[in-house]
Amino acid sequence: MINFYFIAVKESIKKIGLVWFSLYVVLSSLIKVKKKIVKTLLTILPSYSNNYRNIKYKYNKLFDYEKVKNFHVYDRKQLVNNKIKIFSNVNKDYSRSFLQKKNELKKTNNSNRKTAFIIFDKINKKKLTNWRIDKISGYEWGSYTFSDSIQIQIDKKIDIKVPWELARLQHLTNLSINSYVNKLDDFSFIKNQILDFISSNPPYWGVNWFNAMEVSIRGSNLCIIADILKQKKNIKDEEFLIILNSINDHFNYVIENLEWSTFSTNNHYLSNLVGLLVMGYYLPRSKFNEIILKFTINQFYNEIDCQFFKDGGSKEGSTGYHLLCSEMIFFGLFFLEKLKKEKFFSIKLFKQHMCKKIINKINFISLVSPHLNVSRIKKINKKIENIFEFSKNLVRNNDTLLQIGDNDSGCFIDLNFNNSLMEKKSFHLHSTKKMKGSFFEVIKSSINFPLKTKRKVKIKKFVSNTNFNEKEYKYYKSYFFKFPKKINTKEIQNHKFVDFGLYIFEHKMFKLFVVCKKKYDFLKSGHYHYDNLSIDLSIDRKNVITDPGSFTYTSDFKARKKFKGFQSHFVPRFKKFKLNQDKDLVFNSNFFFKADCLNMSKNNFLGKITYDNGVIFRHISISENGIKISDCSNYEDIFDLRKIFKNNRISSSYRILDNDKIFNLDFL
Repeated sequence: MINFYFIAVKESIKKIGLVWFSLYVVLSSLIKVKKKIVKTLLTILPSYSNNYRNIKYKYNKLFDYEKVKNFHVYDRKQLVNNKIKIFSNVNKDYSRSFLQKKNELKKTNNSNRKTAFIIFDKINKKKLTNWRIDKISGYEWGSYTFSDSIQIQIDKKIDIKVPWELARLQHLTNLSINSYVNKLDDFSFIKNQILDFISSNPPYWGVNWFNAMEVSIRGSNLCIIADILKQKKNIKDEEFLIILNSINDHFNYVIENLEWSTFSTNNHYLSNLVGLLVMGYYLPRSKFNEIILKFTINQFYNEIDCQFFKDGGSKEGSTGYHLLCSEMIFFGLFFLEKLKKEKFFSIKLFKQHMCKKIINKINFISLVSPHLNVSRIKKINKKIENIFEFSKNLVRNNDTLLQIGDNDSGCFIDLNFNNSLMEKKSFHLHSTKKMKGSFFEVIKSSINFPLKTKRKVKIKKFVSNTNFNEKEYKYYKSYFFKFPKKINTKEIQNHKFVDFGLYIFEHKMFKLFVVCKKKYDFLKSGHYHYDNLSIDLSIDRKNVITDPGSFTYTSDFKARKKFKGFQSHFVPRFKKFKLNQDKDLVFNSNFFFKADCLNMSKNNFLGKITYDNGVIFRHISISENGIKISDCSNYEDIFDLRKIFKNNRISSSYRILDNDKIFNLDFL
C-alpha cells in the first residue's frame, strides 16, 4: 500500500507539476474540512433541497420514446410486485411492510424526518420497498448513518453492490419505457416506487449515497422516469417537483464528490461526467448549470482520451468495464448532439467559465486539464471510432460476451438488453446488429457519429519458424482442439489490439482470443486479472476454454482470489511457480508478468511471458483440422493445465455461477 501511494504521488507530480500538486494537497485538506462542516450542518438542517417550488419550468424532453416500437420487459408482472432480479437467476421479493417502513422512517435523522414523512404520506402504502438490503446475505444497512461513515465490509459475506444495483432504479426505467411504448398502466406503481425511494433515502445519508458513481447512474435514470411521467401526465405537480428536487440533489452531490484524482481516473469519473451531462441537460437551465455543462463537456472528451489506448481498448484492462464505458460514451455523444442542436456547444466557440462555488474540485480540474480545440477533437473522435470497433469484436461466435479482467455486470441505462446468460451488458451485440425499433437504434439514429467501422488489419508474414517444434525445448506441454469438420484456413480473419493486448482469430467455425499485454498501468490495475497469455476459445458455437469472469468483489475474498487468479485462467506457467495472492487487495493487482507477441500470421501466433524464474513461449497453430497450443521453456517443467479446470465453473454475470465449465474436454 505504501508503494502504491509513493507511485501515485510520483505520477501526480509528473502529470500536473509540483506546484499544482502542492496546491491540490491543500485543496484536498480544505475539502475534508468542508465535508466535516457540512456533515455537522446536515445533522441540524435537512439535506433535501427545495430549489424548485413551482412548475414554471422549461421542459427538456430527453428521448423520442414514441419512435421505440420494440421494447418488452419479460418479468413485468413480477417487477410490479417488488420481485426483482439483482445478481440472481430468480426474482427476489424486496417488499417492505407499512409498519416496517414507518419504523424505519422514525430512525431517519431529525433534520430530514419531517420531509421524509411528507413525501411518504403521498405514497400508496401497499407496495413499499426495502432499498438497503443485501438479499443474498440478508444484511441490512440503516438509514441513520451518514454516507461518509459507511465502511465496505471485506470478506464478511455481505455485498454492498446488491442495494446499489437496486437503487440505480434501472428496473423502473425499463418499466417506464415499456409502459409508454406498449400503452400499459404501470405509472402509478413507478411513481410510488420513486417517492418511496426519495423518502427512504435522504441525500447524503445511508448506503445509497456512498459514492458519486451510484448517484450519477441513479440520477440519470431518475431523469428518464420523470421525463416519461411528465409526458404521460401521470403525475401531480407537487409530486413532480419532489422528483425534480431529488434530481437536483443528485446533481449537486456529484459536483461536490467528483471521483477525480491527480494521478488516475477511471470508469467512476466517466460515470460522474455522463451523469452531470444527463442531469444538467434535463434540469432547468441556470448560469450555474451551464458552467457545469461546459466543464463536463471538456472533461468528457479529456477522459475518453485519458482512459483509452490509441487502439480503443480500456486502460483498466477489462472488457466488462470497457463495455460499460462504451455505453456511457454512447449516451454522452447523444446528449452532446442535443446540446449542439441548441447551439449551446461549438468547439470553435467553446470556452469554460469558473465555478463560483467555494472550495471545490471543478475549478482546479479545469485549470490543470487540457482544453478543447478542433484538431484535438478530431483526434479524440478517431479514438472513439476505435473504442466502438474494439467493442464490436468482444463477441464469441455464440453471441456471448468475452470476459477479460473484472466484470460487475453493470450498465448506465438499461436498454432492455437480454441474453441467455443473464448478462445485462449486451452493448456489443446491439452496436453490431440492426435492431429495428429498439431503444438502442432510436438513440443511435440521433447520433451523428459512426458507431461501426471496417478496419482492415495488416498482418505480417510469420517470420519465425512456422514449423515450431516443442521438442526442441527441454520442457513442453501441448494441447490440440479438434474441429468437428475441416475448415479452409484462408477464411480466417485477424484482429489485433496491440495497446490493450488482445489478438483475435475468427472463422465461422471458431473464435480464438489471445490475451497478450505488454503495457501495464499500475494505477489503473484494479480490474486486471492474472491472465497474461491466456486464451478464450469457442468452437462450433460452444465454449471450449472460457475466461470465468469475476463472480464477486468484496463479499468473499477466497472466491475473489480464485476467479482472479492463475487457477481460473488458461495461462502457461511453471510447475513449481506459486504466487502469494494474500498480499493482493480486492481492487489492487501489484503484479505484472510481461507478455510479448513475437509474431502473428493468418493462422499462427507466437508469444512469450516472462516470470521471475524464467520465460515460457506459447505457440498457437491453426490447421484445417483444429488448433494446437504448445507451451515451451528451457528453464523449468511446465504445469499441465488439464489438471485444474475439471470442476471450475464460470460466472458469466456478477454473483451468478453458470453450469458451463472453464475447460470443455469434449474438443480436446
